[in-house]
Amino acid sequence: MKINQHKITPGDTVRVHRNLNTGAWAISVKIPGKGWRVANNQISECSIADATPITSEKGAVRIQSKGHREVIAKIEGVFLGLHCEPISDAATVHYNPFKSSDFHWNNGDVFTGAGIVSFHKGAFHAVAERV
Repeated sequence: MKINQHKITPGDTVRVHRNLNTGAWAISVKIPGKGWRVANNQISECSIADATPITSEKGAVRIQSKGHREVIAKIEGVFLGLHCEPISDAATVHYNPFKSSDFHWNNGDVFTGAGIVSFHKGAFHAVAERV
């Protein structure tokens, strides 16, 4: 499947973050010799497996001191597809750099990763925290 100029297929490692201008999701892929590049920043939903949060503590401090928004947090994992069915037993995960430099489950515990994450309009949900 080609998303914009970069080909992404199920099984590829991707990073997903929220487009701060539109609220849609953005998918980045690693281009050999060039680093991570946004393949598409207008995704309404997608899902990944073996999800790991990537955050910048220095970025959170910078945002808190300047009071502006920028992308400093992503979820990295194995791309499963653009369309995903709602997952039973899923819990919502949040990120707010003005409160913490970590992602958090709804109950306030730090999110350290999950077996499957589905990104939908306005939120993302994780299932089965990895052991």
